Amino acid sequence: MTRRTGLRLDPFLSSYVATIREVLEPLRDRDVLDVSAGSGWVGQFDFRNYTPVDIVDPDAYWDLDTPLPDDHVAGYDLVVNLGSLHYTRDPVRSLEQMLRALRPGGDLVIMVPWMFPPHDRRADRWRIAPVKLWEMLDPGFVTVDLFLVGNAFQLPLHVGKRLLAGPFVGVTQAELAATSRRHAAPRVSVTDADGVPARWTGPVNVVAHATGFTFGGGT
Repeated sequence: MTRRTGLRLDPFLSSYVATIREVLEPLRDRDVLDVSAGSGWVGQFDFRNYTPVDIVDPDAYWDLDTPLPDDHVAGYDLVVNLGSLHYTRDPVRSLEQMLRALRPGGDLVIMVPWMFPPHDRRADRWRIAPVKLWEMLDPGFVTVDLFLVGNAFQLPLHVGKRLLAGPFVGVTQAELAATSRRHAAPRVSVTDADGVPARWTGPVNVVAHATGFTFGGGT
């Protein structure tokens, strides 16, 4: 059970959850690997098959700094990773391991922080700019769309709320159902690096939806 998040009082968090809903709801017919799943709140989308892995679950363990376990290789048509790539020692290598889980033609949905402040300087190693995230994904997929979530004006309220309530651990089913997709960040369809919007300096988090995995790289 996840705690109440107070979405209505936090425009940034509301936009983030709405964006995830906008991306994942049309993908319910997929076999999904949720990497660094945490509380497993993403499983509330009722995918065809949902498999969570996390470093805190001994029964479904995977450390992103190690090779993908063999039983997950090419086993999924959707990989989800929301907010853990920046903890890895080598984000490019860890991304490559995630992509090994995809079948040809599969999708990746990933979120990385950009302006979001570190909350644990011992573990929080990276910030990945939107244009860099696109460059990491483009070689391996047919299309890469970005969602630039939040802005600097929303940060003080969100950080203050986080200090009081603790880290985000997901949303309840009722909160997810009540989240309006109209609050989602706009989808930016990117076909080349120059297509990444000039406001790339502004988003707090970046969500990418990469479609049509082609084994082309991902680095």
